[in-house]
Amino acid sequence: MEKGKVYLVGAGPGDYKLITLRALELIQKADVLVYDRLVNKKILKYRSKSCELVYVGKEPDHHTLTQDEINDVLIQKAQEGKNVVRLKGGDPFIFGRGGEEAEYIRQHGLEFEIVPGISSFYSCPAYAGIPVTHREFSTSVHVITGHEEEGKEDVDYPTLAKLEGTLVFLMGMKNIGMISQKLIENGKRPDTPAAVIHWGTTSRQRTVTAALEDIEKVVRENNITSPSVLVIGNVVTLQKKLDWLSSRPLFGKRILVTRTSAQAGTLADKIEMLGGDVVEFPTINITKPVDYRPLDEALNNIHMYSWIVFTSVNGVEGFFTRMKELKIDIRKLAGIKIFSIGPKTKEKIEELGLNIDIIPEQFNSYGAEKVIKEHIHEKDRVLIPTSNIGRETIYNIIAEKGATVHKVEAYRTQPNDEIDLEVLEDLRKGDIDIITFASSSAVENFVKIVGTDIGQTKVCSIGPVTTETANSLGLGVAGTASNATIDELVNCVLKVCGVK
Repeated sequence: MEKGKVYLVGAGPGDYKLITLRALELIQKADVLVYDRLVNKKILKYRSKSCELVYVGKEPDHHTLTQDEINDVLIQKAQEGKNVVRLKGGDPFIFGRGGEEAEYIRQHGLEFEIVPGISSFYSCPAYAGIPVTHREFSTSVHVITGHEEEGKEDVDYPTLAKLEGTLVFLMGMKNIGMISQKLIENGKRPDTPAAVIHWGTTSRQRTVTAALEDIEKVVRENNITSPSVLVIGNVVTLQKKLDWLSSRPLFGKRILVTRTSAQAGTLADKIEMLGGDVVEFPTINITKPVDYRPLDEALNNIHMYSWIVFTSVNGVEGFFTRMKELKIDIRKLAGIKIFSIGPKTKEKIEELGLNIDIIPEQFNSYGAEKVIKEHIHEKDRVLIPTSNIGRETIYNIIAEKGATVHKVEAYRTQPNDEIDLEVLEDLRKGDIDIITFASSSAVENFVKIVGTDIGQTKVCSIGPVTTETANSLGLGVAGTASNATIDELVNCVLKVCGVK
């Protein structure tokens, strides 16, 4: 059997978008992902469906596997002919024991590759507004492990205390008192500026500053624990002036997105750009219809219709994918008018080279009703490609006009049965600030999974129909988007958070 290869890959400091292109490429191709506690779970979603996940996280005083056991996992999986990505927080060669793992792999005659990652020693200070070097304050930076065992003298404090450059201690929360005391005892000024950055580069980031002699006390008073980075030096005085992350309007807010993973992207990106922490919790899955016969019949007789009404991107994708599978020429749509609800639906149709004839000013069923009454008439034949649980509202409005209307299943909406239990726990502990809903089906499935007891967590809805569903099921809605678009849903979140 051909042996696999091991890739020792740095995942970066916390913000999953700081991962390198090479790391992402390897994650997408990996057969096995062996990952640490500090690896952002959002990175794992880029793996293939067949990729095996092996968690080997280490917490203070609690290791899932020992280092020897982790080494053996890497060797075993590679000897099975699998390509193994060993995903480590930060950089694998900066206090990540990557060198030890590489030695072990080489001893067993296996190939490996090292993929550096962005290290927390400079990225966490940067996200807190602290440059580790600065022409006026520090021309050098020194990185030290804070994980020194009591009684050992591995760290040369007499030398460190005399250095004028910036000192950065990683993994030092347990020993922060000892670190500051030994530096002062060996000549470092007690009033030297110091900072501790907790969960750096994430929306959970917290930064405290104090004189070196007081930093332990301030850390304990603010309940700062690991993972944290300790920075000592005059560059810390720039922190308040250069702090940029915490000024973002949604910084520190955790926002639950209930859209499918495939659809969450745009909403998630906009929230993250505003500093929010997006927690994906898809309540539905989009699949193909169980029975294609009604859609196929409509497509094979498409010339009979005067209107096609698209109410979602999924409807557009399902309709045109099936057209392609049946080898029906798109020119068969000539002369048929196209009605779209929502800008994203419109964009998807226009990507196919088709123009929209009608789009409501308000992107919801109420706006659609006004347009339908003006443009669809008794003699029209209307096709609505929708989901298996598509609402009857549009159908009924058209039928009331006396037109012939056919609603066919172009895709299927099903409850998501792969639920992240950690997210459920966060909800129950009150660690989620806002829940967003972009459809009534997302609300209904959320209630089936979670129930209605969400404590102080607030709900934002994309439109009046979704709000009506949420209220009827016992989820009080704190804010409804003024128009059924992602941009307006984000604005709604801002208002509910008191920003707008």
